[in-house]
Amino acid sequence: MKKFLFTLISIIVISTGYLGITYILPQSSKIPANRLIYSGNGISFAYPETFSGNVWRPLSWPPLVKVVPLGQDPIGVACPDMKNIVMQSWSTEGKTNNGLIYNLYQGTDVGAGQLYTLYCFVIQWNANYYVFPITIHSTNGCGNNNCWPYCGTPYEQECKDFDTIQTIVHPLTTLLSTFKVIQ
Repeated sequence: MKKFLFTLISIIVISTGYLGITYILPQSSKIPANRLIYSGNGISFAYPETFSGNVWRPLSWPPLVKVVPLGQDPIGVACPDMKNIVMQSWSTEGKTNNGLIYNLYQGTDVGAGQLYTLYCFVIQWNANYYVFPITIHSTNGCGNNNCWPYCGTPYEQECKDFDTIQTIVHPLTTLLSTFKVIQ
């Protein structure tokens, strides 16, 4: 039953993503400069030492990878907050530099002018899923040349220019492109 439910939810999330906006994810064969390398628990990846702005921030950094055995629901185990998401979610697929396929699931929850956007990257390799759950906190009203609630502050322009794809998704997919399983 759990497998059926996961498959059904996956189909709905993936279908929603294909019906929405298509995002082009960067594919890079190089590790960007100014990156730190995480290596442990049989995996490695390169990540920026700092990853935040004045109008947005991750709830924790660097991302903590959760290992979920095949046969379990990687979203339910490693990204349980995804089930509470109230705004439309989307999903897309990409590849690491060494050819591993990953899926990105995204959804946003709102409350009192605040946005909490959950990015849940899932890589399947051998008998495990490797899941990167990353939650970004931002303020509702930034982006698309809007500055509320930062109008008249030093962060007005950053708020107006805030673009989740360029500012958050592309750097995160670049991080994922460097993921390796160490044997």
